[in-house]
Amino acid sequence: MKAETAKIGIGLLEQLIALARARQWGEAARLAGEAWAADTENGRLCEVAGLFERAAQNYFAGRRRLERAMLFVPLRPSTWCALADCYLQSGLYRDARDIYASVANGPEVPADILRYCASRLDSLNESPRALEVARRVVAMQSDHAQSVYEFGYYLARSGATASLVMSVMKRAISLAPEKAIYRLGLAKIVAETGDLSRALDWVRHLSASQLDQIECRCCLERLAFLYEAGVDPVRAHACRVRMDNLPADSIPPTAIAPYLLVSEFLAEAQAACRAEVLSVG
Repeated sequence: MKAETAKIGIGLLEQLIALARARQWGEAARLAGEAWAADTENGRLCEVAGLFERAAQNYFAGRRRLERAMLFVPLRPSTWCALADCYLQSGLYRDARDIYASVANGPEVPADILRYCASRLDSLNESPRALEVARRVVAMQSDHAQSVYEFGYYLARSGATASLVMSVMKRAISLAPEKAIYRLGLAKIVAETGDLSRALDWVRHLSASQLDQIECRCCLERLAFLYEAGVDPVRAHACRVRMDNLPADSIPPTAIAPYLLVSEFLAEAQAACRAEVLSVG
């Protein structure tokens, strides 16, 4: 793929990388689209244009370009995920599910992309499949706190026993003790067993900076409830203030940004261009 990717050109590539870092998805989609319109048989240009259209939430345009790109070049796992996202937004749930599952079962798929597939499968009520993908990720990254936590989350979603879920989440906390969301996740599982006092123990001493880590309204609501049950009005109030101050379009931190899908392509394209320059020199 390196030679094909290098056809993008280093000048255009640098502009796209800068726009991606600035999260200027629409401008990047326009720029890549114009480059592809001038070279309509360049599959990699079509692919990157489709990736940016998906990032800009122009799902119809993204789908059209990614489907065309696959006629010229093999798509990367991240690009397949972007196409599945476009199908998902078009109501083609079965097609989207099949792509996520296929990507997750592929060889040498980066852990971040596997985690992306797991989150999408879970959103499609395929929690057992998401769990198997998360199990594969943990096997690859046994000391990665987020991967361990997500494995525990999918265990819970798949109906595993509370004791098993708690043991996994405790492992995630041991790897990243300052991560508030892991403690809240464990507290939720403990609370569901009926032991509110022990649930509160896991979040009792969260600092203001740790509360600021939480960007999910539902999570803050749950945490405020625990503090109110534990007669901690100061932290309960802090949670509700935090909720009021969140942007209207805020999303949970576990949601993986479009930058993931775009950045993998751009990183390989940049490496390919550098390799070509070195080989010429």
